[in-house]
Amino acid sequence: MQLSASIYSSKHRDIADLISELSLYSIDFCHIDSIENEAVFEDIKYIKSHTDVAIDLHIISKNPEKFYTQIEQNKVDRVSIQIEAIVSDFHFPKFEKTKVGLAIQIGNSQIFEIIESYQDEIAHGLLMTTTPGISGGAFKHSDFDIIRKIVNAFPKKSWQVDGGVNNEVAYILRILGVESIVIGNYLMNHESIGAAIMHLKSKNVASECLISDFMIPISELPIVSIKDSFQEMLQKMEDYKLGTVFCVGQNNHFEGIITNADIRKCLLAKSFDYSMSLTTLINKNPKKIKETFSIKNMLSFISQFSFPLLVLPVENENCELVGAISFHKLIKGD
Repeated sequence: MQLSASIYSSKHRDIADLISELSLYSIDFCHIDSIENEAVFEDIKYIKSHTDVAIDLHIISKNPEKFYTQIEQNKVDRVSIQIEAIVSDFHFPKFEKTKVGLAIQIGNSQIFEIIESYQDEIAHGLLMTTTPGISGGAFKHSDFDIIRKIVNAFPKKSWQVDGGVNNEVAYILRILGVESIVIGNYLMNHESIGAAIMHLKSKNVASECLISDFMIPISELPIVSIKDSFQEMLQKMEDYKLGTVFCVGQNNHFEGIITNADIRKCLLAKSFDYSMSLTTLINKNPKKIKETFSIKNMLSFISQFSFPLLVLPVENENCELVGAISFHKLIKGD
């Protein structure tokens, strides 16, 4: 996951001192918010003359066109334009050296429609979970669900999240497939910028979030019955792209899972038959966790195994399947 340091979140440090320290660590971008402020390009010029760290510019303006010449002249690496600030018809610009993206507030009631309408014009999206340009806001756990849905709905776009991100939120966003995070208050108010960056990249995280806060809900999982045909099962595995289907029986009882690996084993054993019952494939005792687990509980659980877990079924206290955690995007992102 890429880290974009929000330099204006530091209220008490000189920009020269801050840039000097950030240059020592593995920061991918310097994030700069501009609310109708063209003077930010003086800071951009300074940063570019003193470091190789890329510039990540966030423009909040009724008339973003007035920034275009400066963006090109200063070879800004990436720019995101806040769509809610624009009151007229708008099309995103194309620059030779700059990647252009859409910035949008996560609570926008038309967020999916807006992203879809602009998806051919943008390279990335910046999802704002707090008020744009104001540091110190808190990340709401309910935003995990909408972020997961956006990443899945528009998988070809690079997604960035800004607002209230700490090390635990960053880890969950990696699981969800977010490629970049803007770090402001957590980074700048930490006793050590270096330690904060290390924590952001670590898997040793706190335990404020529960699995139920960010799991894939059962309504979005490939569910099969033991009575389903092999072809029906295989089609669901193909449609959902998880490499796994979840078998649920009567009274919502969780029967087990079937994975790509189970099918390969069957083929290698030369016992494959299209008419075969799914009972010959099902793993009735998969590794699974409870929805009340914290991230710390989950990491402690999966560390017991020498093999990688790509999908973890999630149960409630009645042993009913309620969701799953997929690690495919986390592994791909690493």
